[in-house]
Amino acid sequence: MSSGHQVQQCLVRANAKYVDSAKKDVVGALTQFKDLAAGTDTFMFPDGKRRTAFRLKGTIPVYYKGACYNIPVTVFLWDTHPYYAPICYVNPTATMVIKESEHVNKEGKVFLPYLNEWRFPGYDLSGLLQISLQFKAEIAPGGLETQI
Repeated sequence: MSSGHQVQQCLVRANAKYVDSAKKDVVGALTQFKDLAAGTDTFMFPDGKRRTAFRLKGTIPVYYKGACYNIPVTVFLWDTHPYYAPICYVNPTATMVIKESEHVNKEGKVFLPYLNEWRFPGYDLSGLLQISLQFKAEIAPGGLETQI
């Protein structure tokens, strides 16, 4: 788990416009999802611009038929977070493949109504990850298949 200070440093590196609001949102999510870590990466945003982005990366636990699957995810934040919806990906391991669906494309990008409806205040990373758990629980392991 990342500290509040580390989160703030990463937000500043990513040129976040609303550091205090974004930090509060990120720290709240990291408190609930302890296997996620904050950092920065170069990312090509949908607007076609490649720039340094704040990201959360790690696993979220998904329970399916009595078993726990740690699903690897990455969440990228726009510099205007929390006022603009994050961009989420499922990152399969070498032994997993993504089955494309209406909610996940073959590159692993996640499409959820929660992202389309994103409004701040009211929507946050913790809520997004909770919704993702419920959604993934409906499709796991069908959305991610272990290769044999």
